[in-house]
Amino acid sequence: MGDEAVGREIPLTGRDEYGSVRGGSYAALEHGGKSVSKKDGVAIVVGSFHKVETEKMLSSAIAAMKERGLQLLTVVRVPGSYEKPLAVKRLLLRKEIQGVVVLGIIERGETAHGLVMGQSVGNALVQLQLEFMKPIGIGIIGPEVHPSQIPPRLHDHAVAAVAALDTMLRAEETDPSA
Repeated sequence: MGDEAVGREIPLTGRDEYGSVRGGSYAALEHGGKSVSKKDGVAIVVGSFHKVETEKMLSSAIAAMKERGLQLLTVVRVPGSYEKPLAVKRLLLRKEIQGVVVLGIIERGETAHGLVMGQSVGNALVQLQLEFMKPIGIGIIGPEVHPSQIPPRLHDHAVAAVAALDTMLRAEETDPSA
């Protein structure tokens, strides 16, 4: 992947720098019975480390969003997991972004680096949810995953992250006194 794609948004029409078709019509989001503007939607942040595998995750997530009627506004590619929280924060600052799915892989290494990365990235993403009160579906495989464990988890982790995002977008606040 060229450096020009790292950290920038990929338009959801036409083809991206990999030749993948990006686009399609997605239904408007609905939250607890109230409609959200057709401009509102969700985003995906995906790591470019493990590119072949994360492309499969991205395809699965996009398909799951379409099936659930989520409007995908943008995909942001970042170099690795440490860059994901900043990319997510930039997206959550945008009024039209109602939530984000984060995809990637943190593989087992020879040191504790992957474990430290997984914990710090996971904590940062949870804090961003609380700060912005917008959901983040976390579809990061690992940390400490062995290479042989990655392929069978690609689709399921991506789809589960979309399902978590969708569930939290649709969650209604309830009055405890009712």
